[in-house]
Amino acid sequence: MASRHGGKPAAERKEIAHHRLITGRAAEHGSGNRLATNLDRIAWKRDQGELASSIAKPVENMPRFGLDGGQTEAVIAYLLRSADPKLGTATYRVRFSKREAARDSVFETQCGGCHRALGAARPLGRGSAGPNLSGVFTTFFPPSAPSSRPWTPVTLERWLENPRALRPRTAMRPVHLGARDFRILVEELGGEEPRPKGI
Repeated sequence: MASRHGGKPAAERKEIAHHRLITGRAAEHGSGNRLATNLDRIAWKRDQGELASSIAKPVENMPRFGLDGGQTEAVIAYLLRSADPKLGTATYRVRFSKREAARDSVFETQCGGCHRALGAARPLGRGSAGPNLSGVFTTFFPPSAPSSRPWTPVTLERWLENPRALRPRTAMRPVHLGARDFRILVEELGGEEPRPKGI
């Protein structure tokens, strides 16, 4: 166990012997964009509790995926298995554009009062009344479209046309977007607008 977990078998004190001991399913395992922390560099610098806390209560603009304990341990296990603890110390600093630069964003003007999302170039939105829409079209986003289905550009378009027809008790009002603005919104949320039938 000491060789597997990096413990110190000769130590007389348990807390020293078990320093950075990986527990649970995370013990089974030994490239993204630049908007977030480089996970290769962070996984082996924080202990398991810190990683679990960051996943459960992420920083502003990052969505909360509502993972249970087992799912969180599986994510940590993947990070520890995939990250390289011997990477160099080179770092970078992210600088987001000023808020005014997002004035042409459809998400900012139409959705940003109630929602937030991580866009390709910067965080979008400032509201917290509605859910964080980061990754809304990915398999990681909860299937919260009407009838508990995953969100797609098609389900989003139907939802925006008349939310209360699909979910009578919702507080959300219809959002009327032209074809161009809807296409921009889908791109901002990281999806692809469906092609017309026959193409």
